[in-house]
Amino acid sequence: LTTIHSQHTHNTLTTNNALTNTITKLDVLVRGSRSSKTKTNEVEARALVSYLAQALSEHGELRLRDATVGVISLGGLEQARLLRSLLLDALSDAQLARHRVVVGDAAAFQGDERDVILLSMVASPSSASPHLGRAYEQKYNVALSRARDRMVLFRSLAAKDVTNADDLKRWTMAFFASGGAPAHLGSARVAVAAAHTPEGQLERWLSEQGFRFSSECSVAGSVVVVEDAADDRRLCVCLDGGAGGTLSEYRAQLREQRSLERAGWRFARVWRASFLVDVVTLYFVC
Repeated sequence: LTTIHSQHTHNTLTTNNALTNTITKLDVLVRGSRSSKTKTNEVEARALVSYLAQALSEHGELRLRDATVGVISLGGLEQARLLRSLLLDALSDAQLARHRVVVGDAAAFQGDERDVILLSMVASPSSASPHLGRAYEQKYNVALSRARDRMVLFRSLAAKDVTNADDLKRWTMAFFASGGAPAHLGSARVAVAAAHTPEGQLERWLSEQGFRFSSECSVAGSVVVVEDAADDRRLCVCLDGGAGGTLSEYRAQLREQRSLERAGWRFARVWRASFLVDVVTLYFVC
């Protein structure tokens, strides 16, 4: 499904069209650091575990969907062991069984799939050995083709921190930066939706303002995720009120938001009525 070609003069990362159209990709940048002694990145691991614990809580999105989950370390078995230990503390036996949670490196997932795959890159600016060669290509190909519905990448690196153009970490970041199935500016889907719903009108307004955004995944109740690829930032825009949600669902969304904010995400929550009355206020938020 996912193929990474590595050559001396040219690198490409290509995906099967069906994968690009159906898999949602989320990119989470944290301020973690890989320990050369333990070969783990604890901040990154805790951010991943916090995200999953919220998503599998009573009113969490993945809990309500009964999604199966896999967690893959791209940086070695030491990180996989740390993630497994933290998940055993954060999740109940019932949660682990219900969602068939599996933790390991890419080799552990050969021939296996899950609805949602969470990836931990592990490397950080001060500790990022190159991932090059055929063996790494095979590992990354396996890791990036195990998800049926969604992949979430947790990383402590920015693209500028990886100087080797052939490094598979760099190409993986570029792969996620491309978005899962972005709502392209001026697309017919946006134009049709805009005539009927506040969400569609929000998409149309963002499109007219020139923002790059995706509406394929609801993160903490967000309608769209606005992306600033140049500065590697994300802003989740939520339209609250008037959608028929319950108070418990709203509280679950706020818990998920707080978890992601600790990992560096930003959120803007706007009441639907306020957005329809004064859309200009959103410009200052974005």
